[in-house]
Amino acid sequence: MNYDNIIFNAADDGIATITFNRPQQYNSFSEKTCSEFINCLSDIDRNQDIKVMIITGSGNAFSAGGDVNWLLTADTTWKKNMILEAAVKIIETLNNIKKPVICAVNGVAAGAGVAVLMASDIVIASTEAKFAPNFIKLGLVPDTGSSYYLVRSVGARKALELFWTGKELSADEAMALGIFNYVVPGDQLMTEANKFARRLIKHNYQSNLMIKELVRTSITNDLSSQCRLENYCQILAWSSQEFIDAMSAFTGKHQKGLESK
Repeated sequence: MNYDNIIFNAADDGIATITFNRPQQYNSFSEKTCSEFINCLSDIDRNQDIKVMIITGSGNAFSAGGDVNWLLTADTTWKKNMILEAAVKIIETLNNIKKPVICAVNGVAAGAGVAVLMASDIVIASTEAKFAPNFIKLGLVPDTGSSYYLVRSVGARKALELFWTGKELSADEAMALGIFNYVVPGDQLMTEANKFARRLIKHNYQSNLMIKELVRTSITNDLSSQCRLENYCQILAWSSQEFIDAMSAFTGKHQKGLESK
């Protein structure tokens, strides 16, 4: 798959990497970038050889959100809505992917970039990363699902504070709030992201897929529905070769421990 505004790489180990590649524009989303990103996400979701996806940016930014030049072309309500719907399509496509999605945040994330990282499953950030939900500084309101994700991540009161002030958080501040999972030196960012991805593939991958589904559905399910879904997934896991192999390894170690006493 060849693109102009993103770089796609699929390794033999089942890990695919999408890199936003408009460094001079701080990897902002143009109309073409949105289209390419959506198409790439859809292709990855359909490709059975790809097990885990990593999203990152080139240069000094992860993504600054919408391309200003594109936004300025929106001189009618219809054009404004078309731009917003393109962003919504990105986040809906990303949210519906069943495979693990790791976001490797290499620099500032603002606007729609904030939404992309929050829609990801695991966020690993470099020490240079910034989390900037600064819509208010442009006289705008959160979009692309930013309010949906941030409230669920930090709670309503903290989300209001961040959106009202437009405060830019450092990597450590974002990690303290649970927005980032890990913060690592910049030169180790992709190494750590790939290491986490390989762990998901190597250790009980099918169970990891079901865990993602359980966590996502828990947001809207009632207790009874969630318990039934857990039971369904547990029966599948219980019947899997992964479980048989894991139990064999566990009982083997336990038996050796007893014999050594």
